[in-house]
Amino acid sequence: MVGIIISNIIHEVLPKIPDAFILIVIGLLLSLIPVMANFELEPEYFMLFIIAPLMFNDGQKTSVRGIRKNFHAILLLSVVLALITVVIVGLLANRLEVRWTLPLAIALAAIVTPTDAIAVKSLTSASKLDSGVNTALEYESLFNDASGLVMLNLALSVMEKGTFSIYSGLFQFVFVAVGGIVVGVMTGGILVSIRTYFNKKVTSPELTIIPIALLTPFIVYLLAESLGTSGIIAVVTAGIVHNIESEHLKLTATRVQLVSSTIWETLTAMLNSIVFILLGISLPEIFRSLVKLGIRQSFELLGLGLLIYVVMVVIRYVWAQIENETYVVAFFGPFKSKKRRKNAFIFGLSGVHGTITLSMAFSLPMFINGHAFPYREEILIIATAVILLSMVTPAVVLPKILPIKNLSFSKDELNNSRIQMIDYASLHLTERIPSNEVRYAVIQQLQSQKGFNDIQGYDKHQELFKKINEIEDEFLNSNEIKEIYPARVLSTYRKILDTDYGRQRVSIYRIIRSVDHQVRHEVWHISHGQITHGQRSKARKKWAKQNAEKMQIHDDFRSLLWELEKQLHELLEQYLRDLTKERLATAHGQLDDIQNVERFIEDRQRHFRRDYEENGKISVDLFIQAFQLEYNYVLTQFIAGVINEQLANKLYDEINQAQTLQMQQLLVEH
Repeated sequence: MVGIIISNIIHEVLPKIPDAFILIVIGLLLSLIPVMANFELEPEYFMLFIIAPLMFNDGQKTSVRGIRKNFHAILLLSVVLALITVVIVGLLANRLEVRWTLPLAIALAAIVTPTDAIAVKSLTSASKLDSGVNTALEYESLFNDASGLVMLNLALSVMEKGTFSIYSGLFQFVFVAVGGIVVGVMTGGILVSIRTYFNKKVTSPELTIIPIALLTPFIVYLLAESLGTSGIIAVVTAGIVHNIESEHLKLTATRVQLVSSTIWETLTAMLNSIVFILLGISLPEIFRSLVKLGIRQSFELLGLGLLIYVVMVVIRYVWAQIENETYVVAFFGPFKSKKRRKNAFIFGLSGVHGTITLSMAFSLPMFINGHAFPYREEILIIATAVILLSMVTPAVVLPKILPIKNLSFSKDELNNSRIQMIDYASLHLTERIPSNEVRYAVIQQLQSQKGFNDIQGYDKHQELFKKINEIEDEFLNSNEIKEIYPARVLSTYRKILDTDYGRQRVSIYRIIRSVDHQVRHEVWHISHGQITHGQRSKARKKWAKQNAEKMQIHDDFRSLLWELEKQLHELLEQYLRDLTKERLATAHGQLDDIQNVERFIEDRQRHFRRDYEENGKISVDLFIQAFQLEYNYVLTQFIAGVINEQLANKLYDEINQAQTLQMQQLLVEH
């Protein structure tokens, strides 16, 4: 988790470096920690706790309509191409590594065949990938994982039994694959029915439905594996079944769908990051294995890994070039065209091997038939070499041949539009809400949409504070105020303004004097036997009863101070409102210093009025009006051509999220 946090921070500073490389380096550094030394991952746990939820989520994001439309292309990509790659690479490895049996070579080929579309996106985040190639990569990576896993299990079965029959092998392949589909459909359907039932019957369905959804991949995977079928195919199928459910629900159970979507997005991002961190943690162990094997054998294994990678790129390129089916043309372009050649080359290089390849390499058993698994370290080394080569090569080559991704709006444009949108809503609310306290609370919530990056510098705030002080001095020195309020009231009020609650003139002398006053206060109470709160309250009531005339004079004096504060507060509020209108009229677009000053004078008034209830109960209607004003602003700017459609959609999305969060908080408070 710490590694993921550090990776995200580094990526903000160095956005051009792909996330996968940052995570691998962080994993490498983590391997230096003693607790991570000689780290070994249990393959079964890796497949269950990391790969199963990842594949389930991929299934959830896959449209059934898209699968039906591109079924033949998916079959060619994820089954035919995968099987061809496994056979060619397996025969090549068996030919070069004469000590290896064919099933062992096929096992290696099955491990290095699956691709990882997420890793491709990480490596090409700044480049524009052709939509057809991108779709092909996504479908391939979703389903060729299952092909590779089935082939690996088949190879391991042959190694364990020592014999192979083409009929039994074909039967096992079909049983494992089709059985996984059946388990996924049935289990997924049952769990969807349970979720639908709870959604209709339970008051807070998200507390039941979301935990069921999170448990689903583990339940499905364990059930499928216990029946001898493919757990990965089962969880992918169950995910697709859940996608059907979400399509049917549409706008029903929206809260459940929104929360579930956010949870899965965060969870899968973390799990994908963990995979690459584990790769980095594993590198020292692999390096030690290379040292143990010696220079010659190490170079042979690395050379074999390089050769296997090149062969797989060539296979993918040739396949994409010569395939002339209509549904493949939609992915790569017209047959024998320049576009086809370029897309075939990109498709060949984009066969990045990451998540599944690493997990399958880890999943190799330590023992088979009572003996240590043969050449397990060698297979891990070759698989790691293929993973690193498949990541480094496209990271270097693809950005040179792919066009740079042109964003429809810049970060500065987004920030400026967001600020103007929020300030537009704030200004109109200022005119609609008469209560200072309520207006301040609502606008403060709206201004928080800007985040913490848009706050003006210290000098800008101090400049406005200085102007406020000048207005206060001018107000208190005016003849009109001197005629209304006694000199003692004005003098006391000036002293209050000079305290920390006033103009924030903090000094060491004032702090010492404040502490001295508090100490004397406590000593006096203790010396008069007033220790507890009850004793002090009783003493105050007794004194007030005995000195009713003095108390009345005191209350009258406080009332005058309060009236003076309210009068000055209204003057300052009016000045800040006028300043806000002036800035918006001149497209200044920045109100943070005004908000800061307004927050300060509201806090000061709160200290004057001790019975003030902070923020009170704010009507939900006010926030609905606020967000509607933001919507109106974005729509007006879009119609006028000031902002484009993509920027408008981004702002709409931010308003929706802010509105949902604010409404939830208000409902809890009310």
